[in-house]
Amino acid sequence: MDASDAGVIIIVDALSTGSFFVPRLHSLGFRLFHLFSSADLIPLLKEHFEDIRHEYCSQFEEWIEYDGDLEKLHEYLRQNKPVAVISGSVSGTRLTETIAGVLGLPGNRNDLVWVRNNKAGMLQFLTAAGIRTKRHRVVSSLDELIAWAGNHDRWPVMVSRVDPGSENRSRVCFGITGIRTAWREMSGRRRFSGADTNFLVEECAAGTGYMVNTVSYAGKHYLSDFWELRKVMAPRTAPLYDYLRLCAYPSQGLQNEVLTYAFEILKSLGMQNGPAHCEILLEDNKPRIHEFHPMVMPMAPSPGLITDCIGHNQIDWLIESLLDPEAFLRETSHPYHITQYLLEKFLISQKSGKIRDIPLIDLLPDLKSACSVDFFRAIETLELKETTDLDSSPGTVFLRNTDEEELMEDYRMISAMESEQNTLYEMEDGPATVKPGKAGTI
Repeated sequence: MDASDAGVIIIVDALSTGSFFVPRLHSLGFRLFHLFSSADLIPLLKEHFEDIRHEYCSQFEEWIEYDGDLEKLHEYLRQNKPVAVISGSVSGTRLTETIAGVLGLPGNRNDLVWVRNNKAGMLQFLTAAGIRTKRHRVVSSLDELIAWAGNHDRWPVMVSRVDPGSENRSRVCFGITGIRTAWREMSGRRRFSGADTNFLVEECAAGTGYMVNTVSYAGKHYLSDFWELRKVMAPRTAPLYDYLRLCAYPSQGLQNEVLTYAFEILKSLGMQNGPAHCEILLEDNKPRIHEFHPMVMPMAPSPGLITDCIGHNQIDWLIESLLDPEAFLRETSHPYHITQYLLEKFLISQKSGKIRDIPLIDLLPDLKSACSVDFFRAIETLELKETTDLDSSPGTVFLRNTDEEELMEDYRMISAMESEQNTLYEMEDGPATVKPGKAGTI
């Protein structure tokens, strides 16, 4: 990439993996504009945004808040002649694609923007195209919702509003009573008082699946990285992420079938340029799409960590595809080769309360695969919450090893402490023995 030709790059909602773009593009000499997609985001996203703004305030030349006036926004951006627009979070994908289309920047089929950025629309569109999807239905009445759930007869199910909006939080329902409560709570919101009362109801599946991360250029799709995922059932919550494991290039067998299926999804959804992330779960040993986002992998590990294992990462590939296509095509001319196996273990707590000690901290240096650990708020606050989603997870442990079996042995040991032996955390009323702080690289 030639920094002498650097211009303006817009990052929309650098709240998640998007923060990894900032130092890379800034070091290349690009002028960075941050675009906040809405002033009406849920409080948690606003908190993340303020953290990002504080950390990267000097690297963004401008901070723009979209107020809903699309014509005004486009006119302002045209004057600055951006060379690329990148989504940094799921919340920013739709605006990112809309801007790219209007400004004539590399993008995807404009007539399918809504389909790519609305889960209900995506599932309905793919089902109509004859592509397998997770079990779901879009309903417009409580009776229809209850009837579908009763016929499905597998709990829990997820219920959410079809119309986009920051208040469109999903509800996990474990029975008809839960469905009635979810309908009442979401139907009664002032923001959703219009005629459109469509809801999406979908299955909540656990088990094994895959994450497929790609970068497309000129209508051709290139696999950046391929992950096995495992979700486990938990009481009172949707299935929880247990781990993500980086896989070798899926050149044969079931994993190759999953990759072929993912490329079929990309083609059907009109992906022509840019990143995509597919979450695919197996049912009856057949792949079914569960999540799709036209952006780099959310909740991704550090790009440098991935590069250490396969020689590249999705973020750097995207930058190359936008700014130096010839280098990108050279880089993607052959399947990746894995040199180190990588696993991200999402910690799950069945307890709540004050932490006295975390035995895992003492164990980690003895694990052959231990790479890094981050206990998020658990050590910082010395408090533990029962895990109900990714945000309430006590933290993550990264395992890396050239020997895949040794890596899995270390995972099984952590998992046993977490569930079977229930010794991962010591909870007491007395003074804590673990000191506040944050564990980092081992």
